[in-house]
Amino acid sequence: MKKMYKLKLFGVCSAALLSLSGCATLTDGLQQVNDALGQINSRSAGTSSARAGKSIPNKSTATYSLENMKLSESPQGTLDYIDLELSGEAYNKTNTNIRVTVSMPIYDKQGFYSHPMNVEIFIPAKEKTKINGKGSMREGGRVDTGKIKFVLEKF
Repeated sequence: MKKMYKLKLFGVCSAALLSLSGCATLTDGLQQVNDALGQINSRSAGTSSARAGKSIPNKSTATYSLENMKLSESPQGTLDYIDLELSGEAYNKTNTNIRVTVSMPIYDKQGFYSHPMNVEIFIPAKEKTKINGKGSMREGGRVDTGKIKFVLEKF
C-alpha cells in the first residue's frame, strides 16, 4: 500500500514539475513577444507628439536648483537617428550669473560608449529659466541617466 502511495505521489510531483516547466517556457516566450512588440512600437512612424520621457531626479544645491527634468525622444529624428530633448526648470539662488552643464553618456546598441549629451543652461542672477536642450543618438542607442553629471560655472 505504501509503495502505491509513493508511486502516486511521484506521479503528481512529476506532473507538477512538468507544468511549472511549461509555465516558465510560456513566460519566456511571452516576454520575447512583448519585447518584439515594444521594439516595433518604438520604431513606428507617425507619432504626433514626443514619446513618453524619462523623469530625471531634481538636483538642488546652495547655488542652483534643477527641477521637473525629463528626457524625451522627439519624433523629428531621421531614419538612423533619434532626436533627444531635455526639458525642465532651472533656478539661480545667487547674485551672480551661472552656467550649469548637464552631461549624460550615450551608448550604442552594442553597449559601447558613443558620446555625451551635453546641455548648457545659462541662468542670470536670482532668475529662473526653462531647460530646453537637444541631442541625438543612433537608433538602438541608450542614454544612461544614472551617470548624469552637473558642472557649475560662475561669472
